[in-house]
Amino acid sequence: MIRLERFSLSGNVGGAKSFQIAPKQRRNIQVITVGIISSAFLVLNAARFHFQNRSIRLRVQVRGAQAFFQSTSSKQDFPGPNKVLFVESEEARAVELVISAVNVGNSPAFLHPQDGWWLDFLINKQG
Repeated sequence: MIRLERFSLSGNVGGAKSFQIAPKQRRNIQVITVGIISSAFLVLNAARFHFQNRSIRLRVQVRGAQAFFQSTSSKQDFPGPNKVLFVESEEARAVELVISAVNVGNSPAFLHPQDGWWLDFLINKQG
């Protein structure tokens, strides 16, 4: 395995007010486009996040891909999920990386402006 690139992504909910997520629903909180070369893997290497509401989970997924990472708690300093999110086997392409907040509870949950995340990614290639 050859490490080609490493990048970090961070963000917070921001704004002036908290907003609600319905029970068992998710809401995209950040979307970026990432270029993946042919035969490369996009790997979530580390995750740090904090959501004030205990029913909220962090979800990281490439749009349209089946693989995803979803946290098991509302706050975490997770040094190594090493979760492969995407494998491109034919040609280079741009993919949308979607960061979501998921309400796993049975009642509405609020996201607050100061809730935030830091994610570390690797783009690896078979060598």
